[in-house]
Amino acid sequence: MNVLTTVLQQYLSSCEKTQEAHENDKWRLRLHLMPPTGFMNDPNGLCWFKGLWHVFFQYAPSSPEGGLKYWGHYTSPDMLHWTYWGTPLIPDQPFDCHGEYSGSAIVKDDVLHVFCSGNLFLQGNPPRAFSVIHVTSKDGFHFSEKEVVISSEDYPQACSCQIRDPKVWKDGSEYRMVLGAQTINETGAVLIYHSADLDHWDFERMMIPGKDFGYMWECPDVFKINDSNYLSLSPQGIPSEEFRYANVFQSVWTNMRDEPNFTYTEWDKGFDFYAPQTFAAPDGRRILYGWMGMDALAGYSNPTIKYGWQHAQTLPRVITEKNGILYQMPVKEIEQLRMSSFSVEESAKLLLPCELALQNPDNSSFDLMLGTGLHFAFEQNDSVLRLYFTDETGSGRTERKAKVKGVKNVRLWIDTSSVEIFVNDGAVVFSTRFYPDSDKIELYVRADHPCAITGWNLKPITMERGQIYV
Repeated sequence: MNVLTTVLQQYLSSCEKTQEAHENDKWRLRLHLMPPTGFMNDPNGLCWFKGLWHVFFQYAPSSPEGGLKYWGHYTSPDMLHWTYWGTPLIPDQPFDCHGEYSGSAIVKDDVLHVFCSGNLFLQGNPPRAFSVIHVTSKDGFHFSEKEVVISSEDYPQACSCQIRDPKVWKDGSEYRMVLGAQTINETGAVLIYHSADLDHWDFERMMIPGKDFGYMWECPDVFKINDSNYLSLSPQGIPSEEFRYANVFQSVWTNMRDEPNFTYTEWDKGFDFYAPQTFAAPDGRRILYGWMGMDALAGYSNPTIKYGWQHAQTLPRVITEKNGILYQMPVKEIEQLRMSSFSVEESAKLLLPCELALQNPDNSSFDLMLGTGLHFAFEQNDSVLRLYFTDETGSGRTERKAKVKGVKNVRLWIDTSSVEIFVNDGAVVFSTRFYPDSDKIELYVRADHPCAITGWNLKPITMERGQIYV
């Protein structure tokens, strides 16, 4: 531990103590992981190790509007009871002193291997450099010294200095890594490396789409479901369309068998979703977390800034495949939070957090209004789903739409300042933040034909603080 490590840890402790005065603010989430203070973004290092779920995350404790990035660390035995342990990765070395950026984790021979991007701003050209950093842990809490396994000088000359976000997985007897990249022509790409031991990495090839798709690809992820390999991306620079790519930056998936003529599908149609990462559970499930936030360029805001924090992670979602389509639904563990159930006809008073399940066997038009102005509506005539705000609870959010063949069912998880909506068993998903005045809101239902709506009041997840990284 060097002097800079000590200084940054002390500064972190000071930042987190200031949050204690805001612990009871009305928009602190009850079902979601959020930052202890400051700014949270990408989920990182997701894994199951030594009997615990591990969720690392990019974390700027100094300000709710961003700043120097650490990695924060949560663990849970069951996805319901969580412990925050502090920051195992701190920007305290010459190769990462401007921030610990995104990465992943993998278990090999009962040892946890973590990979991240070290950010370094430079004077001159190029103006910055990203290196791939590797650390290991035998217990999931105490980590080895950082080692640079791919330096910025090792990247192909066809790429710009924008290369980051290593995702590592095992492929047969070898290991592979994908890195998000930008070419010197300012188009998105992915770099693929391979290794026999996780320490020594060789460049394999650069994956470039047949048609340009954005100027930068972030947070790539390769995973297998059934017999297909899928590529997840967060591309930047995609022109907005009426029914897709409405956010300032996007997150999509595609089947790798279509390379280079990829067909892209958005993970989430809502206002607040970016940088998803998947990982394998010990029971074979493929689980996804996404960053339930968006860059300040989005044109809307989050009033939690006045309480000293901003952004959160989505609920953990299980990814399944049917007929070439990826579906998302919250993990089954969330059902253990259910308390009393209730039925809804035309209106109901909701106590947040809660879960709603709507059955629509007649494929009828409907409009659900949550609170004073958040609407989720389906119009059968034009087969359009709309998530839109008619008041200030959206803090600048306006409307997101999707074309669908019909709506048979909808599931909603409504937290104190977020809503996640899963349509047709999770074929289409909308996530958004919203900011009602209290945790008691009205639900109003308009439907052409009666819709069966069942609801559950939910217990909050629990959150404790550990003392490892102090």
